[in-house]
Amino acid sequence: MLGGVPQNLQIFLTQRCQIACTYCYLDKKAVDLQAETAMLGLQEFLKDSLPGDRWVSFYGGEPLLAFPLLEQIADYIRREYPPENVRMHLTTNGILVDREVALFCATRKIGVTLSLDGPKPRHDSCRKTKESSYDAVLRAAEHLRDCKVRLQANMVIRPEDAKDMLNNIKHIASKGFAQIDLLPDGYVDWTTEALNEFAGSMRQLREYYIGQFTRDQGTLFTIGQVHHVLDEKRRYLWKDCSKRVLSSDGNYYSCDRAMALPMEMRGAYACGDPYSGYNQVRSCASLEAIRAQVSAEGRNRCKTCPWASKCFCYLGHLVGTGDVSLRLNHWENACRISRELLSNCWEISQSLKINAKFREIYSIH
Repeated sequence: MLGGVPQNLQIFLTQRCQIACTYCYLDKKAVDLQAETAMLGLQEFLKDSLPGDRWVSFYGGEPLLAFPLLEQIADYIRREYPPENVRMHLTTNGILVDREVALFCATRKIGVTLSLDGPKPRHDSCRKTKESSYDAVLRAAEHLRDCKVRLQANMVIRPEDAKDMLNNIKHIASKGFAQIDLLPDGYVDWTTEALNEFAGSMRQLREYYIGQFTRDQGTLFTIGQVHHVLDEKRRYLWKDCSKRVLSSDGNYYSCDRAMALPMEMRGAYACGDPYSGYNQVRSCASLEAIRAQVSAEGRNRCKTCPWASKCFCYLGHLVGTGDVSLRLNHWENACRISRELLSNCWEISQSLKINAKFREIYSIH
């Protein structure tokens, strides 16, 4: 069988958003997913996936701009399935998160990730809106905390931020976030200097993080990529991809990064719709075409890389980039970034694997 059994349905409810993030990959149009299409896609996913460790994830644009549809989908899932059978997760910029939304997420058992990159000047410099989006995130975090919703943060790391990465992480942790996911910006060129600074910051993070546990002090938080290296069941090779992407335009795509492309260019990565069904063969073929292209240039080291099974799938990032030379340049950068990220997170996991507090917050039994 080509591809993995679908375990994560990513639903892009809308492409609308109130923020002009400098590193957002979406081709932003006023396109909202239709309710009938969404429900058909959801039901197809629930039929094709296995009970247990399966997720429905809500994205945008800003998904809360399509709150009525989010509410309809979440209410259907919770009527039919308990949280241990189908988990839900929402990624939001936080602007529309008030107490009502926080209560909704708490009662439907929806996990929430807020986009936060560090202190206010750093965050607002890239997540641009009329008023401070940083202030909006902190208000959202307070509402969610009050409703006992576990806080997670997506932290984008630009080349110019690499040197100060640890301070940005410490700042986010100080605001009560239980987990921080590190997301290096894959849509820009990284100079050798910036890559070296990122490597140095990852080593600093490793030593700082291990020290927090061994000295039993400070704010303890989990790191998304440490979860990844600890998870023996989950693999990230493109051929084993367990994601199914339903776009706000009503089509399935082999990768969410296809939505970085204008509508007229997305067809190469389209693989059906909820009315005709999901075409797994076409999905894998579209990604294989990129992998083969990179391989032909002698740049694909995945077969010999010790981190290949845990590496985030960089084929998706290549979907949304331009010509071949640009793709290959990004591939080289991604290899270095991914190796630094995963090797240091692996060192963290091995150094702390017998630490009782570490085992508790990472749910190691």
